Amino acid sequence: MAGKHEPPIQRTLLRVATSTLRAFILAVLVVVGIIGLTKLFPQNASLGVTGPGGATSSTSPQPSAEPSVTPTPTATRAAKVSGVVVLVLNGTSKKGLAAEVSATLKSAGYKVKVPGNAKSTRRTTVFYRADSLPEAQAILGRWFPDALLKPIPASAPDDVRVQIVLGADFAASSPSP
Repeated sequence: MAGKHEPPIQRTLLRVATSTLRAFILAVLVVVGIIGLTKLFPQNASLGVTGPGGATSSTSPQPSAEPSVTPTPTATRAAKVSGVVVLVLNGTSKKGLAAEVSATLKSAGYKVKVPGNAKSTRRTTVFYRADSLPEAQAILGRWFPDALLKPIPASAPDDVRVQIVLGADFAASSPSP
């Protein structure tokens, strides 16, 4: 009866190859499913875990020649306004810009220091002290959504919690007095 039946070894090898292929396909589908679920559900508010672009960001990042520091706080808290000392510096040639922004922040409830000037800069930057990140993020989100967010330089006055250096990008978008 030659030719009517395959030798048992070939059938066994075929079954093993088929089982291996099925296991590989199943593993790939599980990985794709997990990745898909994390893209569909990027945050878990009940655990305080957020994924990329979670609750803290409402705008897409813009490409920049300057590196931006995006801190990852270990615990989030509500941003304060009252008692938060803010210093606004004008890094543009537009006269009175820092004073205008300081007046706006003061009317919103911030404690504002006398505005000053900074080295000319192209991009607005919001600087923050480690304990004032939520306040800096709130200011950035409300008034300077396209600004950079960085830790405050050592040269800043000790009582300042948030320092804003206005850049040419802000001057171009603000109306003339």
